[in-house]
Order: sequence, then C-alpha cells, then structure tokens
Amino acid sequence: MNSYKKIVLKTEEALRYIITDVLDPVATMGIYSRDVTPPVFSGKMLAKLILDLVNLKQGAVYTFLPENVSPEQIYQFKEGGMIPLSDEDRANITPIGRVPTPEGYEGGVLVPTPDNYELLFPIINDYLKMDTKNICIFIAAMQESNHLYMRPENTNLFTFKNNVYWYVASTEASIQKIEEMQRKSSNAWIQVFGVLTRSDKVEVPPFNKREITLEELETLAKNTSKIAVGAYDGEGFLIWSRSGDNHLP
Repeated sequence: MNSYKKIVLKTEEALRYIITDVLDPVATMGIYSRDVTPPVFSGKMLAKLILDLVNLKQGAVYTFLPENVSPEQIYQFKEGGMIPLSDEDRANITPIGRVPTPEGYEGGVLVPTPDNYELLFPIINDYLKMDTKNICIFIAAMQESNHLYMRPENTNLFTFKNNVYWYVASTEASIQKIEEMQRKSSNAWIQVFGVLTRSDKVEVPPFNKREITLEELETLAKNTSKIAVGAYDGEGFLIWSRSGDNHLP
C-alpha cells in the first residue's frame, strides 16, 4: 500500500487550477447539447453560484501525495505518474488495437489509472456525520437531465433545468455510498467534483429526482464548506476548505 502525506498548498496557485480548470469551465461551458434547437452550451449552475457567492480566497487548499513526490510535481496539477500501479492494476492492463508511433503502428495497451480516492471518501464521510443537515453534492459535468441517468432505478440525484447533481445526505452517509455517487458523476474530464455543504431551507432527504429551485441552489452554494476536485490526471484530488472550518482531517 502506498504511503501518503498531507500537503497544504500555496493558495494562489491551487485556486488558479480550481477556478481556471474546473469551476469556470464547468460553469460557463458545460457540454454541447444537440438535443435542443438551436443547440446550446449548458453550464452547471452550482459551479457558477460558487464562483459568484463564495470567497474562495478565504480558505486553504490541501492534497495528499506519495511521500517521495518532488517539490516540482506538487504543483503540476494536470500531470499524473506519481502513484505506482498496484499488482491488481498490473493484472488489469489490457492489450488494445494498433496505435500510431513515430515508426508506424504497433499494438498498444490500456493501463488503469491508479488513484488515492480512498483518502477522500473518509473525509467526506466524517463531514456528513458531523451534522444531520450536511450533504455532499457531486456535480455531473458531462450529464444532462434528459439522458439515461434519469432512469427510475437511479436514486440520489436532483436536477436544475438540464443540470444533474448526485448527492449523499448525512442520514445515509457511508464510504460505499459516497464512492458510488462519485463514480456515477465521474467522467474522463473531471473524475471528482464534490461540494460539501449544508441543506438549510432545502428538503433533504429527499429531494430525490426533483427539480430544485434557484433559491435552494443558492443556499447550497452559500453554505459550501469544502470543495473536492480531481487533479493529477485522475490520480488525486485537491480540497478547498473554508477558513474556520472545523472539519479539517
């Protein structure tokens, strides 16, 4: 098992990544929707409200990285290659078809991406159990409410217009549930985008599979205590924590 250390990051550099590479693109670009006429870009409102209503400078950002990471690697938030493959990962390396190389074409392999999300899930779980109004919302950056994600067997989600949000409420907190919702909201671009907040004035549970109001979404944005975003090419994550937050691990 890999050994990790907690690293408190330089706030300005970490926020530049969180805002420029995660919050702002998700809020303003979203995905290109071909299902409506004319086609539109659909940004995610919760990301936009966090940018508008939360002073991110009033907080700290930290991460967990392998003990042997170099100082230069710490701030290369878009680069991976820091976590070695486990024996299980090596066993799951899969040959794939021909891929281009400078010398021509040759066979390639599909290599699993190792990650340390097992360190993130307990942090979320501990936060949820601190108060019955606490909630973790995973922003589904590449999903829309008219997609198959809305089929009846899917629970723990709500919508705002065409936005999809998966959540775990305090009353159902568990590592397994958190991992399940993270996985359902994940995509190749952003593997983790979790907002830890409070549900004051919001019906939780359940606002399951119902359209949330803008006022309720504003409440969730204003109450944001932590934001977890994927980093290091899917291998790790950063956590922004509001100043004065007593839920630091």
